[in-house]
Amino acid sequence: MKFKILTILIATFFLSQTSFAQGIVNNGATIVVESGTHINIVDGGFVNQTNTSDGAVDLDGVITLTGDFTNNATAGNVFINSNTDGEVIFNGTGTQTISGTTGTFIDFEKLTVNSGSTTELVAGYAATTNGVLTVDGTFSLKTPLDAGAAGSLITNSTIGGLGDVNLERFFTIASRWQYISVPITGQTSTPLIDTPYPGYVNPNFYTYDETFQGDNPIDTDYDNWDDFTGMWGNISTGVTLNVGQGYIWNAHNASDLNITFSSTTPSDINTGDFETDVTYTNNDNGGSFGNYYDGWNHIGNPFPSAISWDEIQRTPSMDNTVYYWDGDDGNYVYHFKAVDGGVHLVGAGQTINDPDPGNTNIPAYQSFFVHLTSASTIDPPEEFTIHNNSRLHSSQAMYKNSEDEKEYNFEYIKLRTESNGMSDETIIRFIDETYTAFNGKEDALKMFPWDQNIPMIYSVTGAPEFPLAINTLPLSSIGTRIPLGFKTGSEGNYEISVAELNIELNTKVFLVDTELNRKINLEDNDSYSFYFNGDDSRTRFYLWFNANENTEIDDITNANEVNIWSGHDKVFIKIADLNNTSSRVLIMNSLGQVSVSKNI
Repeated sequence: MKFKILTILIATFFLSQTSFAQGIVNNGATIVVESGTHINIVDGGFVNQTNTSDGAVDLDGVITLTGDFTNNATAGNVFINSNTDGEVIFNGTGTQTISGTTGTFIDFEKLTVNSGSTTELVAGYAATTNGVLTVDGTFSLKTPLDAGAAGSLITNSTIGGLGDVNLERFFTIASRWQYISVPITGQTSTPLIDTPYPGYVNPNFYTYDETFQGDNPIDTDYDNWDDFTGMWGNISTGVTLNVGQGYIWNAHNASDLNITFSSTTPSDINTGDFETDVTYTNNDNGGSFGNYYDGWNHIGNPFPSAISWDEIQRTPSMDNTVYYWDGDDGNYVYHFKAVDGGVHLVGAGQTINDPDPGNTNIPAYQSFFVHLTSASTIDPPEEFTIHNNSRLHSSQAMYKNSEDEKEYNFEYIKLRTESNGMSDETIIRFIDETYTAFNGKEDALKMFPWDQNIPMIYSVTGAPEFPLAINTLPLSSIGTRIPLGFKTGSEGNYEISVAELNIELNTKVFLVDTELNRKINLEDNDSYSFYFNGDDSRTRFYLWFNANENTEIDDITNANEVNIWSGHDKVFIKIADLNNTSSRVLIMNSLGQVSVSKNI
């Protein structure tokens, strides 16, 4: 049984229509609007407050208002028992707003914007429509005049009407590249190009073509992708942009731009499962780095809300990492998704270069890279689907969000390098029964930015060689050396520091500098400063995991020693050179009794 708690409205439950001239303020009560009841607020709006408990509305009828709809309840949503039959109608002759306390949202059933009304979902606020969204007036998602979150909209049913829709987004793009997408059909490049460059073709608006055929890189160093011709296609003014496609944009002459993506057909706002093809092309003809440049697909968030990378189902050949570009820091950010059904269970996700670890959300208007590892299953191309249920409301700025630090159930170390306010990170981790070669389900390739002055740190696989941002190795790799690459275009003083360390396999972690003949115990010293003359070095630095702190650096770099260690109920023995080696292994207990005797 539904109780009619707000006394002044009891009569409305038994009448087909009742009008209120002063608006309604619900301060902690529960309003029940039964089916067939129509509450008409003719000169005001609706405010949901909190007294001893949050105000709420059980809506099966209709509420029409000429003012604003405001939710100040602390728990979030206004509507309870939400389904698809109750309706809120905006029927004013001026601007009406949907807003409330920051971090809350409104979960509408049906939502209608009548002709003559200009209804705005304010910046940083979120609304979901479970029933039909009908726009016969003007409906706008507003943006703050900074990088903060714009109005977020999730539609779980159809969108109809003959009015106008406007999706606003504020971009700060001067002297930086912004990775963007459009969540509305029929949008052209004109406002993005003509606004900063009226009457001209913008030379700094591009899309990426994974299927291009290029030559080998110009030099032997890992570099940004300017070495290839044809991978970046210039977009001129008046070109229709594709929903779900990624674009990069840089307007040197305009630092702050408020762009409106608009349509006179409300159904152009993208909703429903989104599908796109992802491809793998051997596009560097083998190259010096094997398949490093192959299989990159630039995807755009197709919705006017955030999506969760952890909720998106990858294709069979797609890696488990999403790659962002952070225009503020001028570097790539990596979020690795935990694998629950793959070859190996690798634990929780991890991030690199994100000041707020735990980033799993892709904001509205944000594009990102995904990578396909193998061409064996890509004929025809694989179909990548971003489902409706991956959408969520997030108040993060483009592109960041913050979550509580996750618990990791494996051994790992995260290293960070920094100089003059520019930084980069890499992770090396150890999981039982994984592989030493690159594996896109557990590793992440290193991406190198345009700014060659940013110090970059990464690890290097064996043949074929790949630079890795996240390098996942088997436990048997402990006791050996792992080469670290260091790259920057500027000579100067740099630092490698320990950002996180979780190594408990009866071993120590050392950073080895072969140029200066130094070995640093990273458990005792969490940073190491050095001078670097620029360029790209993959032989100067090593990580070395070993219990023997007295091993000479020459022995480490030559790797001609025997290493023995234990962990996870196993004993590991690594002999780098088995030539002319005949040995017996004896394992004894604390009493000196032999429990294992084996020839190798």
